[in-house]
Amino acid sequence: DIVDLAISNDGKFFVYALDESEENQSLWLRRLGVLNAIQLTPSAKVVFQGVRISPENDFVFYSVKENSKDVLYQIPILGGAPKKVLENIQSYITFSPDGKKFAFVRNMAEKGRGLIVYDIETSKETEVYRVIEDIHLIIEPRWSPDGQKFAFIFSEKTELGRVWGINEISILGGIPKNIIKPQKGKIYALEWLN
Repeated sequence: DIVDLAISNDGKFFVYALDESEENQSLWLRRLGVLNAIQLTPSAKVVFQGVRISPENDFVFYSVKENSKDVLYQIPILGGAPKKVLENIQSYITFSPDGKKFAFVRNMAEKGRGLIVYDIETSKETEVYRVIEDIHLIIEPRWSPDGQKFAFIFSEKTELGRVWGINEISILGGIPKNIIKPQKGKIYALEWLN
């Protein structure tokens, strides 16, 4: 019944979304090796997506759909009132190594899809990269451990059908560099190794 899950950086606890019925879900915190869990949000008619724990292990971030928009919230790790952070977010967030920023992708109607960096302290957004022709050219970015670049999945239509690969790009933008060539078979996720 667990539909989404995130593990803390220190590996001591995890947060998960629990599917309680066909329409209701709730968010829970549990320490590894302990059976008891702490309920972070009450059961509600929502679908949790993109559950993430901040690098300092102090906040949980998650997205839910509201009025056809994906809305990002944060809640203290031990529970409390959720705070709305952003709207119109089309990927999981990925934190900078220092935890002061996170990145995500956003669809921009007629203007394609952008890779956006959000400064948590100032609420300022900075666009790093944008694709116009096909939103599948940038999917699920991940911030590198050294803080200098992003890796992201991309997909292209070819004569043989859709292919999938991985590119990387500097945090300052520029032209992406291909690191895994396009191939048949969908790539669903990626992570950097330290």
